[in-house]
Amino acid sequence: MSATGWIILLAVLLGLTVALGVVVLLLEQPLRLERFARTRYLAVVNLGLSTLAIIGVVVAQPQLSPSAAPSPLPSKTVPLAAVLRVVAASNDIRTIPANLIPPLSQVATVSNLGFPPTSTGCVPGYEQSTVASCTFGDRTGSHTMVLYGDSHAGMWFRALDDIAVRVHWKLMLLFKPACLADPLPTHLPKASGVWVACNQWHRFAFTRINRIDPDLLVVTQSISQTPSGVDYTPTQWRGGLEDLLRRVTARETVVLGDIPGSRGPACVAQYADNVQACSPVATGSRAFPYVKAERQAAVSAGVRYVDVIPWFCATKCSPIIGKYDVYFDESHVSVAYSRFLEGVLDQKLDL
Repeated sequence: MSATGWIILLAVLLGLTVALGVVVLLLEQPLRLERFARTRYLAVVNLGLSTLAIIGVVVAQPQLSPSAAPSPLPSKTVPLAAVLRVVAASNDIRTIPANLIPPLSQVATVSNLGFPPTSTGCVPGYEQSTVASCTFGDRTGSHTMVLYGDSHAGMWFRALDDIAVRVHWKLMLLFKPACLADPLPTHLPKASGVWVACNQWHRFAFTRINRIDPDLLVVTQSISQTPSGVDYTPTQWRGGLEDLLRRVTARETVVLGDIPGSRGPACVAQYADNVQACSPVATGSRAFPYVKAERQAAVSAGVRYVDVIPWFCATKCSPIIGKYDVYFDESHVSVAYSRFLEGVLDQKLDL
């Protein structure tokens, strides 16, 4: 048994000893206890029993303990066939694995979202329309990859940075949270009307990409809305992506499809004994109709399209795959799962 297991066992035994000792005392001396004393002793008993109940929850669901240490990062060389097997088996997961990576108590922290640290100056705010040159990967590399898009580009940053370091490529990052990659107008989050800074960002980003003329441009984004707050139709979405691909130049371009999304870790915590209640059907995923539209736009522009839905969904899109919590929130992949996918991502990019 691990040291943690022994500590939990000792805590349980101590709780039992205290609670049973108090109960025995009450049974042995009922006539000598005044009403006030009885009340105090019963309160102690209740406290002891409540403590045991809490300990039971911790033993049964250690992943919910705030003190649980993060597990090591997954292997970065898992082949596609192995990923697909784990995804297929994920639809049979019913309860939260005891070794969940990261634990639910830690998933919604900044370190579990793939963005670079804000201290780098590479995460522009809502009103920013430019950003400094942000170079990562192997800064001495002779090849350059540009990652461009919204927060769904940013969430892949750490995985792509790992890949770029291994293959000795520079990685240049151009992403603006909530601002779609397409040159379609959208609205500022929690506001209405055209988001002017996002439109200005598009012009800035296109100019920088064309000046860099990268060996590889990776474009990815989440489904977005019009300035009036209505989802773009798949046909409009295809037109916007085609417009983008006409306006940027790169020696090779890959459109990385959007993830399906789920009801997130909050749902998993609520349905700890039935996590599939948080799993949308694959064909019912909000991203599914847009996969076809983006693929058509990529084919029309003569660039590659990578469909990531099979990396997340079998019949259902489980929020837990293998031992990984897949999502940081309802629509962003967790760092741990993105790194689990590094092998297939590297293979698809073909660096």
